[in-house]
Amino acid sequence: MAAIGLVILSVSLAVAEPPKDVEGWRQARWGMTESQILEAFKGEAIRLDKGEKYDDNVYASVGINNFYLNGLPFSVRFVMDDYSRVLKRINITLLDKRVSLSNFDDLKKMLIEKYGQPPLDNERKDSLTNDYETTWIFATTIIELKFAELRGLGMDKNLLKLFYRAKDKGDSDKL
Repeated sequence: MAAIGLVILSVSLAVAEPPKDVEGWRQARWGMTESQILEAFKGEAIRLDKGEKYDDNVYASVGINNFYLNGLPFSVRFVMDDYSRVLKRINITLLDKRVSLSNFDDLKKMLIEKYGQPPLDNERKDSLTNDYETTWIFATTIIELKFAELRGLGMDKNLLKLFYRAKDKGDSDKL
C-alpha cells in the first residue's frame, strides 16, 4: 500500500514540474514576423484596422479581438519591435471592465498550475491604487500578470493584464 502512495506522489510531482522554458505564447515564437503570426493563428488573428503604438519603440498591427481565457474575454496584441519588425511581446488585456481581484487570483492559480510558483509576487497599495503583480522568469521569456484597482479622481476602474515578453539581455540585471 505504501508503494502505491509513493507512485501516486511521484506521478503528481512529475505533472507539477514547471517547464524549463517558455518560448512565446501558444503558437507564437519570439522573432516571428507579422505574416508568420497570421499564418500560425489562421482564422483567429487579424490585421488590426488601426495599429497600436506603444512608448518603448514597439507597435501592434496584428491581434485577436476576442480570446477567452478562464471564461473571460480578452484582447491579444502581438507587439513587434519598431526596428527589426519581429515579435517582442504579447499583451493580453481583459475587455470586461468589471474585473475584480478574484479574477486575478483565478488566473494566477491557472498560471501557477501551468508554470509553477512565480519567483516574484508583489502587492503595492497607496491612496489611489492597489497594484498586484506576479512574475515568472524563464530562459527566453518573462511572464507578468498584473491587476490594478484605480480609485479616486474619477478613475474608479480595475485593469487586468497578462504580458509574455522576450527576455532581453539586460533583464537579468533588472531582477
